[in-house]
Amino acid sequence: MEFGVRSGAYQREFDRMFPGLDQKDSWRYLQEMLPLLKRLRAGDVAHDGTYWQFPSSTSCPKPLQTEVPIWVAARSPITFDYAIAHDCNIMSWPLTQPFSEAGKDRSMLDDSGRRLNPGYSGKFAMIRHTVHYDSGSTTAMSHAIAAEIPRAESRVVPHLKHLGLIERPEPFSAPFFAFLDRVVR
Repeated sequence: MEFGVRSGAYQREFDRMFPGLDQKDSWRYLQEMLPLLKRLRAGDVAHDGTYWQFPSSTSCPKPLQTEVPIWVAARSPITFDYAIAHDCNIMSWPLTQPFSEAGKDRSMLDDSGRRLNPGYSGKFAMIRHTVHYDSGSTTAMSHAIAAEIPRAESRVVPHLKHLGLIERPEPFSAPFFAFLDRVVR
C-alpha cells in the first residue's frame, strides 16, 4: 500500500469538505495531519489540534507493511520542506506549465533536501500532459513509442487524441534529471 495526500488547490475543495476552511491555510491543515497519519498506523491516536480534533482512532484494517510510503503532492517551497523533513515521497504536477516549471520543482526538491534532510532518499514523481500537434501522428504511434520504454504507459483521451499523460515517471527519471542538470544548473 502507498498513501498520497495533498493540501488542496481550490477553495471549492475546502467548501465541500468543511465550510469555513480557508484554502490559503491549506498547508497548515496538511502539516497538522501528516504526523498523525503516520501514528494512526501504529495504533490508537486521539488528537485535539488547531484544525483537526478526533477521539482515539486507528487505521483499520492495518497495512501489511510496517512502513507505508506516503506521497505528498508539492508545488510550493513550504510543502516541499515539510514533506522532505518527514521523509515523504514527493509528487509534482506541472501538467501544462512550461518545461521550466519542472526544473523549478526539481530545484525546490534539491534545496529542501540540502537544508532539511541531507540523507533524503525519497522518490520524486512528476506528471505532465504532453501534446503532439503533428496531424500525421496517430494513437497507434503513441502506443508504439510507449511500448519501447520499459514500464511506460500511453494514455490517450478519445476526444483529445494527441494528449498523453505520463503516469509512471521512473523510465524517464535518469534522462530527465540529466537534462535538468544541464539546463537548470
